Amino acid sequence: MRSSTFLASRGKSNGSNPASVGDDADRVPIDGFRENATIAKEGVGMTKLRRGRRDFTFGWRFFKHLAKLTPLLLPDLEWAAFFLVATLAASIGNQVVGYFTGNITGYMYLALSETTTTYFWHVFWTGSLLYAAKCILDAIVNFSSWLMYLAFRRNLVTGMHKRYFSNNFYYRINAVDNFGIDNPDQRLTQDIEKMTNLLAISILPPALIGPFVVAYYTYKTYQTAGGLGIGIIYGYFVLGTVVNKLLIAPLAKWGARVEHYEGDFRYKHVTIRDNAEAVALYQAEEFEKAESNRMFKTLLWKQLGFYTWKFPNRFWQQFFDYYGGMLSTTIQFIPIFMLHSYKDKTGGELSMIISQNAFVYIMLVNSFTQMTDVAMSVGQMAGILQRISELLKYYEHDARRGYENGSYECGGGTIPGYVSHNPDSDVLFELQNVTYSLPNDPNYKILDGLNLKVRRGENVIITGPSGAGKSSLLRIIARLWSVDSGIVQHNISSCYVLHLPQTPYFPTGELTLKQQICFPDIVCPNNSARGEDDESNSSRIISILASLKLSFLIERCGGLNSPIDFEWQDILTPGEQQRLSFARVLYHQPVLAILDEATSSVSVDMEKTMYELLKQHNISYISAGHRPTLIDYHSKELRLNGKTGWSVVDLVAQATKDLKM
Repeated sequence: MRSSTFLASRGKSNGSNPASVGDDADRVPIDGFRENATIAKEGVGMTKLRRGRRDFTFGWRFFKHLAKLTPLLLPDLEWAAFFLVATLAASIGNQVVGYFTGNITGYMYLALSETTTTYFWHVFWTGSLLYAAKCILDAIVNFSSWLMYLAFRRNLVTGMHKRYFSNNFYYRINAVDNFGIDNPDQRLTQDIEKMTNLLAISILPPALIGPFVVAYYTYKTYQTAGGLGIGIIYGYFVLGTVVNKLLIAPLAKWGARVEHYEGDFRYKHVTIRDNAEAVALYQAEEFEKAESNRMFKTLLWKQLGFYTWKFPNRFWQQFFDYYGGMLSTTIQFIPIFMLHSYKDKTGGELSMIISQNAFVYIMLVNSFTQMTDVAMSVGQMAGILQRISELLKYYEHDARRGYENGSYECGGGTIPGYVSHNPDSDVLFELQNVTYSLPNDPNYKILDGLNLKVRRGENVIITGPSGAGKSSLLRIIARLWSVDSGIVQHNISSCYVLHLPQTPYFPTGELTLKQQICFPDIVCPNNSARGEDDESNSSRIISILASLKLSFLIERCGGLNSPIDFEWQDILTPGEQQRLSFARVLYHQPVLAILDEATSSVSVDMEKTMYELLKQHNISYISAGHRPTLIDYHSKELRLNGKTGWSVVDLVAQATKDLKM
């Protein structure tokens, strides 16, 4: 077992900790940000610093953000890179075959004009084969693009997950300081899906082949229409580019706004779903309906703004596309009327040449119009991409701020800020002159100069009025928060400590009863996470459930290893949830268990049983709670007075003294 000393100061860990007090809200500036930040205070518990919202626009920043995400999209020479090359190759083949199919109509005109039956059927069968080949290649391009989308999404999601779940970043951004980032869950799910879909399906296939197509058809246009023909088409493209730039910039901004309010509206309904009983007991249907409608109305206005800006974009896109056909025909006046290139041609030959020239000109125009279509898709993607890149940016910012909290201890890594200490010490951890305050409000001090030792076999209870900082201290011990001054010395690895939070947590995903008890270990339904054979492991779990009077769950779930189709919070009472959560402690048998109101919803008799089970398994524990009966199961009491003061009482010595009296 390793040990470590945690030296923490506000200078080293600026604003890393969550907490909350009072009923007001302060507006405070944050270093490096122009936005204001709001700290909501709700008693000494969780605080989340909320920063101002930002708009996103299309410009060079878009390419900067895309470059930032590219290493995640293409982390190595793997499937995403393969499908990228495959899409490019199929697109080139598609364009080559497309050129030959484009000439088929001209040959048909010639065959029909010359009334040559043999030549007509030759053109017909050749054209049929070419069109079939083009359709196959087009399908391959589409299929390869979809596979590229799946590979991009896999790479980006797993890469972002690696960072999101690294070193408790997910905890800080959701519970401490959102860095101005709304709905990180939406950015990791819907935003990544939309961005990778647009990138792989609508942007990369035409963008990859576009320069080659433009170069080839520019050359073919020059052969027949000269520099003037090229100049007309290029001028048409420049005009389209300028107008597109003016129209796309606000589209990116409004697209990001819509995504933001979509996330807010979705989250509103998630909170109603998760708190349906509380809403019903409050008879708050009208309030929630009014708030839901208000948020939906705001979303609709943002969508109206988005589609209002999309209207001129759509008009210009359609006009640019369709007028290109008119332009390709008009350019025919150059070789026919100005250059007189075909004055010696027959009517059939001229029809063929006009058809083939029109195809070349329209392909050059279409190559440019495709680029404007790509620009439209880029404009839609710009805001979404920047939302994802922003999340990555603040992960890197958070990492640089040095929030080392021990999350890598189990992996054996070296943690900056921790130094080796005596792992054989009977002191599990020690707080030396520790002072801490609200993480985002250093002026609100919670506890001052705390000194506390917790030895092996010693059981400590933390008491005090609501809002005194009991849960805050447990977060300090858990290394979720840092301290203003003092030393938090750990002689036990976090691998050997198990925390039970106030609200029992049961991860979703049709997990089996065994998986819920083995949590947070990753375990397949029919395997043990502890190296035991499955039979002995299952027997031990059955025994644990029986000791907590939860045997009925085995039948309700159809066995230990049967996936369930319900949410545990929906079918278990609060007391049953606490007992099932407590089963994890008995299963893992940590050296130290930290229990935050972990028995508040069970009966006094069951509470006694649960603490006796801890003692039977030689598990040291720290409890926080209000129930007077908890005192009986502990040897030391830390009393918080709610005014930054504290005192430590030796309950064993006090009980001995009381007996003598």
